Amino acid sequence: MLLRIESGKVDPTFGMLRRLLEAAGQDLHLRSTRRSPSQRGRVLAELADAWVELPDEHPDWTKLRLFLDDLALHPDRVETAIIRRPAKSQSPVLDTLLAGIAEKLADDAGIGRPAWTRRTPCLRQEWSPFGTPRLKAMWRNASPPQLLDRGLVIDGTSLWRDPETVGA
Repeated sequence: MLLRIESGKVDPTFGMLRRLLEAAGQDLHLRSTRRSPSQRGRVLAELADAWVELPDEHPDWTKLRLFLDDLALHPDRVETAIIRRPAKSQSPVLDTLLAGIAEKLADDAGIGRPAWTRRTPCLRQEWSPFGTPRLKAMWRNASPPQLLDRGLVIDGTSLWRDPETVGA
């Protein structure tokens, strides 16, 4: 059972976790605390609303950058931040983008990709923000492979900023 949990094939229930800890001579104590507004958005699952409808449809780049900047400052939070699947959004582009972001973060951190990303389909038709053909060609060269594999042509540096400049 432990191997299945560690590999991400099983998400343990509270009861299963309690029994595992009891078998190891440990007690489980659970407590809940309300997050302050500044702490919200620290997990990818909370970004299912990061889509702007008007005047033109596109991801909310600011929300996505804030999330990624926070993880650049706190890389120890990556696994916790990406493990939970976001709710299905109004946009297949956003759903695919969130999965690609989770995959890139996992790959960069040297951890396994969350199982939910395998169940998130890639786009059937390539998507990129509005731009000229020349800009799109530049973005293609700067797109992380995790996004390109999903049909997204997005300049990675527009999301993942140089860690030295984050918070400066």
